Amino acid sequence: MKRLLYLLYLLFPLMAFGGEPIQLARMNPYVAGCIAATAETCSATLKSKLPETLDQVLQVGKADTDYYRGVTFRLTTAGKICSVLFKLSNTGDISAKSYTAHLWSTTGAATTLDAVLATSDAVTCPTCTTNSVWNKTEVTFTFPTPYSASTGVDYVITLTSGAATDATKYIEINYNGSDAESYWGWGRWSSAGGAAGSSGAQDIYGTVKGMQ
Repeated sequence: MKRLLYLLYLLFPLMAFGGEPIQLARMNPYVAGCIAATAETCSATLKSKLPETLDQVLQVGKADTDYYRGVTFRLTTAGKICSVLFKLSNTGDISAKSYTAHLWSTTGAATTLDAVLATSDAVTCPTCTTNSVWNKTEVTFTFPTPYSASTGVDYVITLTSGAATDATKYIEINYNGSDAESYWGWGRWSSAGGAAGSSGAQDIYGTVKGMQ
């Protein structure tokens, strides 16, 4: 009798008052197959170079020859690229400008920008009304639709304002000119996407993040 009562005690919570079984998944999240998947976050470091000394700059949007300015790179670990971080400085009043990062495919040792693979949300600096409000400031550009990148493939990430160039109002990407990182070099491209200059490798301050 005690065993029967104990069994009924265990079974009673599984029955609704109308006699319908209550689904186990609603009662216990640890039932097999019912645990919710953990959401991915943009937190995996796919590529990073963080020099302590930053003595040179890459100007972005000062002239058409640097309409696009950024970094060429390869990954040693595949991943879904979701953001890029640079240290930036500003010259002049850029408060009315917005800047966007693009991830590109490229061919011929990064001589051309071929196809846009991902586009970041726009970033602004409403307080940047005078020089150096951004002064080697870490700025992150987030790709709302991450791109699944492979190893051993050349990619380019550029920054641009998408507006007319201005010799008095532009931003700069900070880097160290005395060191170099293989497959982490700067490049500049005209508004037509053709290369206007590049360096095989440079110590640009930046981090490419992936989903995990």
